[in-house]
Parts: sequence; structure tokens; C-alpha cells
Amino acid sequence: MKNRLRKIYYGLVMLSVLAGGIASVRVGREPVGLWVLGVIEFLLFLSLLCITWRKRKAYPEWEAVCFCLGGVLLLIRCLGYGILTDFHYGEVGKFFTLQAGVLLPGYVVVRILDLTLQAKQELIWQKEEAQQEREKQTEEGQETRQKEKEAERVRPWRAVHTPLAKRLFQRLNKKNGKSGRLLYIGSTLSCGCMLTTIALYMSFRAFQTGKGRAEGELAGFLFHGIVFMSMISVLILALALKPYVRGRKRDYLLMYTLGIPKGVLNLWILKEYVKIQTLGVISGYLLGSIWYGVIQAFFRKWYPAYADDGIPSLSTYLITLVCVVVLLVYSTFINYEIYTETELGNQGKAIEKDRFRGAGKSPYAILTGLLLLTIACFGYQWRTVRESAYFLMVAVTGMILAAFGGASVYLAKRQKNPVRYFGKLPAFYSFYAHYKKYRRQGMALFALHFFFFAFLLIRGMSLFPLKEIGGQFPYDYVLLGDAKETMRDLADRYGLKGTEAPMVRLTVPSVNENNGGSRMDISFQGQQIGLSEETYRELTGKSLGLSGKEIAIFFQQGKGEVAHPLDFTTLYGSPRIRVGTPRHYLWYERDKEFDRSYQLVSEMRQQILGSLAEGRQEQILIFSDTYFQKVYAEGKFPCYLGMYRLTDRTDRKELKRILKTYQETYQDYSSYDSSIRAVYEKQELTEKTESFYLLKLSVYGFLGILFQACVCYVMVWRYTTDAEEWADRMEKYKRLGMKQRDREAILRREHGLPCQMALILAICMSVLFGWLTTRVRFFSVEEVAVFWRFVGGGILVYAAVQWGMICCFIAAIKNRVGGKIR
Repeated sequence: MKNRLRKIYYGLVMLSVLAGGIASVRVGREPVGLWVLGVIEFLLFLSLLCITWRKRKAYPEWEAVCFCLGGVLLLIRCLGYGILTDFHYGEVGKFFTLQAGVLLPGYVVVRILDLTLQAKQELIWQKEEAQQEREKQTEEGQETRQKEKEAERVRPWRAVHTPLAKRLFQRLNKKNGKSGRLLYIGSTLSCGCMLTTIALYMSFRAFQTGKGRAEGELAGFLFHGIVFMSMISVLILALALKPYVRGRKRDYLLMYTLGIPKGVLNLWILKEYVKIQTLGVISGYLLGSIWYGVIQAFFRKWYPAYADDGIPSLSTYLITLVCVVVLLVYSTFINYEIYTETELGNQGKAIEKDRFRGAGKSPYAILTGLLLLTIACFGYQWRTVRESAYFLMVAVTGMILAAFGGASVYLAKRQKNPVRYFGKLPAFYSFYAHYKKYRRQGMALFALHFFFFAFLLIRGMSLFPLKEIGGQFPYDYVLLGDAKETMRDLADRYGLKGTEAPMVRLTVPSVNENNGGSRMDISFQGQQIGLSEETYRELTGKSLGLSGKEIAIFFQQGKGEVAHPLDFTTLYGSPRIRVGTPRHYLWYERDKEFDRSYQLVSEMRQQILGSLAEGRQEQILIFSDTYFQKVYAEGKFPCYLGMYRLTDRTDRKELKRILKTYQETYQDYSSYDSSIRAVYEKQELTEKTESFYLLKLSVYGFLGILFQACVCYVMVWRYTTDAEEWADRMEKYKRLGMKQRDREAILRREHGLPCQMALILAICMSVLFGWLTTRVRFFSVEEVAVFWRFVGGGILVYAAVQWGMICCFIAAIKNRVGGKIR
């Protein structure tokens, strides 16, 4: 039966891999390299199927290796696919989700089945052994009471229902309730955070118009928030699982001594673990629903356009359940100590695994970490993936490898020097004895702090000061049309002060980051504005010195918006440009439809007209005068650009009525994309931008609260798991004659040093990525000064809050071990 289920399971995995590969090729979303990884994964599970089919027996070691490789390949394909498409193309994303849903939960089902069948088989074997013993008795010999007691071991569930065993198990559960509650709280917190973030993401996706700000900014931001929250949830669950296993290990050994077979005990452990996680998921659903309801109540009051009924949909609950189950399985799978420490009969072997083992491969870890940091810094500035959240994850991984590799080298150096090692052994004992525990705590805290700084604080502080939003729009009205005389008449009649300039409508293949450079993506084309160098000189008083087909790009996006290129289909060099409005073309005609022979001279951000079409379109391209006259003289798409400011004699109500009629006259400008208009009004754009910035700050604040809750959980985890050990050690130091001041210094160092170092490293890394942000967004010198003033203030406030939390926990520890430390 096991082999039959395995064959079905392997077949389903291969079918999902094959279907995902076919769908990727059909819609042209997956590069060849990722598709090759899918082929390797398919062959991997095909080999497992052939082995199971031919040998008719299971190979647990090879299965574990193959499933680990399959999970890594799936993770690489999902991350690579996510970088290129952001999971916005559902057809391929469904197959990736299907494969993840088949691979991980299916493996758990197979393992549960193995444990169940193993437990039943052991019971059958014990019954047969007991029967054979009874047959060996003499004819007149009758079974004695002693044999009946031994036979009870064949039915362990009866043996554990005695009054003594019941009292024993009650005391054991009460003694280890802390670790169980810690695991339950971690599961609740992870599920609640995931549900709230996913529900917000689904809510903003429901309001998208296809190319609007809500979809392009907040929905994508919340998707990356889901990715970060998943990573943090894995760390939190892995942290909570280790003390739970260690706290229950002696109980498991006692149960094994009482006669419970190993298979039954393993099944019992699994049931107990699943029970705690199930209760945590239910509580997380309740907590996430409350959080989401509070947030939606806030939105209904301040942002009614983005508010819904306040209850997550059924699909949101199901998606959250799948994500949480996958995270639970993955956190259990990577925490390999749960398997080694439940090996019955090896009481002392696994405990030594937490000790410091020397530098080992730490130099290689340092080099790998520095390499990943370099890749993250360069990739963060790469044209089509500027400010990508995935490179922040790469940076976190690199910094963790480099930092803890350096810590290992430092501790190994101290260990080799007897004077330094034994002279300061009480102060550094805990770092050597519980090295992996400190490493896990440091990893979790550093990831939380860095994501808060680089993902929330830098983006949030770049929006300030909000009073300067009106400065992004230098003109009160910007008009587009094909009749210069009409614009001039409007200006003269209503007292508008400004000028008109010739322009050409330009089209690029894509202004959507979902394109990712795919030649087969013809879904959405962006519209930009082309001006001559003479017009640029009249508007700004500066000269560029362009000649031939040289161009200069001036981004009109605000400094609070994520940097992006003009055309997402070009990974390097000049963008693809066509003079004219968008029109349909086939994917293999892209090089014919668009011209890439332009020479890009410079890119910068300068508010010439302002962020007219949500920052992604209506950018300014400056051509040389000769080339612009040549293009404009062809007469295919002549157009004029009117830029006006209001005066005291302007009748604003009448002007708005006339301009509404003017917009209706040129309604065909909005036929392809509703964000492109013939009339842009400063007041309307300023109100929309200010409201949207406040909405972004609200979402940033919500995610910041979730990150702080996770930081508190990590500190509570450390306090809960180490308080008793600290108390016993402080009592020993007191008996040895150590002064109270020295004992308090050891406590401060052991608890404060990992937290402080994680915070300091996160601040240093955030400063680096803040500097990179000012580069990719083309900040001016004045904007850089304002940006660092707000970011520096935010970092100081956050650091003060964290130092206060550290001091509070140290005070709680002193209070807990007060009798031991005085």
C-alpha cells in the first residue's frame, strides 16, 4: 500500500512539474534556465518512481535528499519567476502553487502513513512474540500475573491509562507548558500576520484598474511584504520548535521506558505537534481577522475608496491556510534537530550539537556572504529591477553569512589562546555553550530590523515632507492637443500665463515591471512625451548639447516613488521607442515596430511637467533639434503641449467647465489607457498624490507594527527558554565568589550583545541601501539632505525604542533570578 501511494504521489508531482513547464513555455514567462531546472526536477522524481516501482521498497535517505533538492529547485524557480513577473500572471503561478501544494504536504502525508503503518507493524510483531512465549509454556503451567503484566506492554494505550501514568503525564505537560505555549504563540502570530497581509493584498488587488497606482505600488508592495513575512515566519517557527523538542525529550524517553513502541511514540509526537499548530492556526485566523477589521475600519473613515466590508473572503482564508501549512512544514524540515533529538537512546549526543564547534568553514561563509552582498548592491541598482525586494533578501542572507562567519572566527581565535579563553570563560561561556541559539536569535532580529529599515523606513521617510507635494507640479494646467491656436485662445480668454511647445507622442513596449524583458509580452505599452532641446532650453534655461539620435531622459516621478526605467523590456542600453501612439503588434515584430538605435546620453529626475500619469508614463525625452524637426516634419503625429499657470483674473469655475469640454473633445487620447489625458490639473493631481502618500504611510505603519510584534516575540522566546539556566548559573557563580556587579555584567552581555549587534548591523546595512536608494532615484543634493534628516530621525527613534525593550527584558531577567544574583 505504501509503494502504491508513493507511485501516485510521485506521479502527481511530475504532472505538476510538467504542466508548469508547459504553461511557462506557452505564455513565454519562464526563461530557459528556469525551465531546465524544471526538467531536472522532473527527472529527479522520475528516478524515484522507477526505483520504487522496480525494487518495491522505500529508501528514506534517498527520498529525503531528493525531496530537499526538489524543494530547493522549486524555490529557485519560484524566486526567479517572481523576480521577472511578480507572480501577476496567474496561469503559470497556479502551477507553481499546485506543485508546492503537492510537494510539501504530500511528503508529510507519506511520512505520517509510514509512521502509522510502522506502529501497527510493531504492535503485530509484539503480539506474535507474546503468542510464541505463551506457546512455550509447559502444559500444566498457567500464565502467572507477571506474564500478564508483561503482556500489557503489547497494548501500550492501556498501560498509559493507569492513575499513576495519568498523574505523571499531567505533571509533565504542566512542567513543559511554557515551550508548548511558546510554540502556540509563534504559530498564532505567524498565521495572524500572514492572514492580515494577504487579506490586504487581495483587497488592493480587487481595486486595481490594470495599470493604476493601487496595483502598481501598494499591491506589489504588499506582495513583497508577504514574501518577507513568510521568511520571518519560518524563522519564528523554527525558533519556537527547538525548545519545545528539547523540553519534551525526557518525557519521550520516559514514555519509551514505560513500554510504548517507538513507532507509536513517533505518531504520538506528530499528533501532539499537529494539535498545537492547529490551535495556533485557528487563533491566528481570529487574530488576523480582528487586525484586518481594525484596518478596514480605519480605511472606511479616511480612505473610503479602498475600504471593503472588513471581513476577509473565503479564498483569502484558504490561501492563508496553504501558505501557513507550507511554512510549518518547511520550518520543521529545516530544523533538523527535531529528528536527531528524538532519537531515543541518544540522550546526550544531540545536546552537544548546540555547542560551538570551531571556525570550520567560516572563511568560506565570509567570502560567500560578501559576494552575495556585492550582488545585492549591484542588483538593487539594475535597471529593470531597481529597488527590488528580492535583492534585500539576498543582502540579508549575505550579511548573516558574513557576520556569523566572522563571529565564528573570533570565537575560535579566543579558544586557541588559553589566557584569553580561560581568563574570560564565565563571560563568554554562554556564547560557546549555546552558539547556535545565539545565531538563530541574531538571524531573526537582524532580518526583522533590516526589513523594517530598508523596506519600510526608507520608503516611508522618502515621502516627507508632505507639504512639498505641490512642488512636484510646476504648472497649474498641462494641455495636450493638435491645435496650437485653440490653446492660445483659451490662455488669452481666461488669463492663463504660460507657453505652448511642439511635442511628439512616443510609445515604449512596456512600463510594467511584470514584463521582465520578455519578448513575448505585448500586453501593455507606455506613452511618453518627446520634446526638442530648444524647448528644454526655454523651459529650464539649460543646454544639453545633443546631436544626431542622442536622447536624454527626465523622469517626472516624485522622490517618494520607487525608481523604474523608461522601458522594462530593455535590460541595458537605449530603450525601445516608437514615434506614435500604441498599436497592436506581434511579439516577433518588436524590433521592427520599435527603434533602439538611439544613444542614451543621460538619465535624471527633474520636475519639468510633474508626475502627470502616476509616475510611470508621460516621462520627458529630449531629442536633438535636428532629429526632432525631422520626426516632427513627417507629420504623422503632430501635437502641441500647453503649460499654464493661473493668474488673478482667471475665472476658475468657468475654466474648469471649458476644460472639461476640451477633455471630451480629445477623448481618444484615453482610449488605450485611462490615465493618459488631454488635460492635467495641478489641484487634482496634488490631492490624489497626497491622499495616496498618506495611504502608503498607513500601510507602512501597519507592517511596522507587525515587525515589532515579531521582535517582541523573539525576545520573549529568549527570556522564556533561558531564564532557568541563567538562574542556575548565577547561583553557581555566586557560590564561587563572583561579585554581584560581575554577574550583572554577564547577564547584560549575554542578553544585550546579540540584540545590540543585530540592531547595529541592520542600521549599517540600511544606511548603505539608503544611499543606493538616493542614487537610483536621482536625488538632488537638497533632497538627499532632507531624506537623511528624516531617515536619521526615524533610525534614532527606532534604536531608542529597541534599547528600551532590551533594558526592560534585562530588568525582567534580573527580577526573575533576583535571589540568585544577590
